Amino acid sequence: MRRSRLFKFFLFLFFVFSVATATSVYVVYYRGDKEEDLSENILGVRNPTGVPYIINLPPLVVREGEIYEYRVRVVDSDTEIEDLELEYVEGPEWLALEGFVLKGVAPNGSKGTYKIVLTVSDGYNTSTKEDYILVEESLENVE
Repeated sequence: MRRSRLFKFFLFLFFVFSVATATSVYVVYYRGDKEEDLSENILGVRNPTGVPYIINLPPLVVREGEIYEYRVRVVDSDTEIEDLELEYVEGPEWLALEGFVLKGVAPNGSKGTYKIVLTVSDGYNTSTKEDYILVEESLENVE
């Protein structure tokens, strides 16, 4: 009876060490060479396709007479952020793109909804993002 328990104990130890060794070999030889590239994982977004795209939303509301500012965040797995080109395709004339910041002052009398369209390109691939912003009446004009 004692030998049977001792045999089971050694068999259990052999099994545990075998599994631990196999796991270690797998991690070292098959997974160790795949370091995660942080440029592919911005804000939890992975982009294995190589197509650049915008990953954040613009501010949705601005009041007349106030500054509107949208800091555009982009991601691309095969191009540095500095090498991407952002273009302001469509939107109100009072907005202008400066680098990766779309900004301007909503003039009085511009109350309404505006469509904005931005494209981002790495020279080979391009993606387009369409959004809407709402310009509300200034608090001074509300009676």
